[in-house]
Amino acid sequence: MNLTFGQAQVFTSKRMTQSPMLSKLFNQIFGYTNVGNYARFTIFKELIKEIPFSQRPEILDLGTGYGEYAISMATALPNAIVHALDIDGERIDTVNQAVSKARISNIRTHHAFLENTAISELDFVFSVDVFEHILPAQMPFKTVHE
Repeated sequence: MNLTFGQAQVFTSKRMTQSPMLSKLFNQIFGYTNVGNYARFTIFKELIKEIPFSQRPEILDLGTGYGEYAISMATALPNAIVHALDIDGERIDTVNQAVSKARISNIRTHHAFLENTAISELDFVFSVDVFEHILPAQMPFKTVHE
C-alpha cells in the first residue's frame, strides 16, 4: 500500500483554492505545506502498514476534517470503501469538492454523528487530531465499538 499525503491540499486549503494554478505549482515544488500534519502522517503511514486489510475493507475516518487521511486511504486502497465522517458541514462540503475534483469514487462522506448514519460494519476505524475537540460525554468509543 502506497499512502501519499497532501495531494488534496490544493483542493482543501482555503489559501490554495484562491489561486489554483499557483497552488498546484507550489505543491509540485515544495510538497505539503503544513509541517505538523506531515509529521503526524509520517507516523500514521508507518503504523498503517501493520493493519491486515481484507480485499474490500470498510474504513472510517472519524472526524475527517478536510479529508486528507480519508483521501490518502481511498487512493492507496482503491477496493476499499472509506467513510469520511465529520459533524462540521463546511468541512464535509470541502471534502466533497476535493473528492469530486480528484475523481475519487470510493469515499462516502457523512455529516452526522456516527450513530445517525447507516454505517453498520467496519473493518478499521481511525481518528487523527479529533478527541481534543470532543466533550467527554460525547466521545464516540462505545458507538464505534458497537
